[in-house]
Amino acid sequence: MRVKFAVFLLLGLLIMVLNCGERRACHYIEQLKSGDKETRIDASYQLLLMGKSAVEPLIQVMRSGDERSRFIAIQLLGKIGDSRAVEPLIDALVGESLPLREVAAEALGKMADERCVPPLIDRLHHDPAPSVRAKAAEALGVLRYIAAEDALIEALQDTSAEVRVKALAALECFWDSRLNPLFVKMTEDPDDEVRYVAVQILRHTRFPGALRQLIKLLNDEVPAVRQEAAYALGEIGDKRAVRPLLNMLVEYKDEADRKAAQTALKKLTGAEYKVLE
Repeated sequence: MRVKFAVFLLLGLLIMVLNCGERRACHYIEQLKSGDKETRIDASYQLLLMGKSAVEPLIQVMRSGDERSRFIAIQLLGKIGDSRAVEPLIDALVGESLPLREVAAEALGKMADERCVPPLIDRLHHDPAPSVRAKAAEALGVLRYIAAEDALIEALQDTSAEVRVKALAALECFWDSRLNPLFVKMTEDPDDEVRYVAVQILRHTRFPGALRQLIKLLNDEVPAVRQEAAYALGEIGDKRAVRPLLNMLVEYKDEADRKAAQTALKKLTGAEYKVLE
């Protein structure tokens, strides 16, 4: 009898704790509707602290609340990372609201669940909004499931530069030597941010096959691109880049250009180079 009584007592206490947690969550969720920003921030923080006990109430508000509450609930569910939220977040990913699709894609990237990959790939290919496609690419990079690699490679042909940038950055997370020629090709992209990210990746990978293209980019019209190309040449370590880097040092007057060339030359030759005015 004592054992049964103890079991019933523990069950009763557990139910009380769960009910109390749910009531607390509902209280804070109600505050998400507040017109006061500080109140919403505090309520969001408290729900985040509650963690898994706030998941079911957050899923409910995500399905039936006003748009602002749903937006915050999706953000919180992504940060909490509970697998119960995966299917509801997938539903939000294909909904009518652009802001909710964006934040749902971001949240799914934090879930560490393979179920997130196919719907994110679908949005990467088919969502009409470039911002959602970009968020999907970014999320796939965070998840790092190899099944997404081909979809990200295909996304490098997207009409939106924003999507191409995010797809490139995501592919670096999958990096192996097979992708290096693809990164070199993307340094020819008409968008300067895409070129910059591609060069930045080549700086990290130190791919020798990028030498000729990186030398060409020392004359890019965008300062950030040519400077990053100089740094990348320093990392690759091929002394055939010395002469082009010396030309860059002399031809460009901008301090950032000169610093990039000097840094690369120091890595290649061990010598300090200065420009005499």
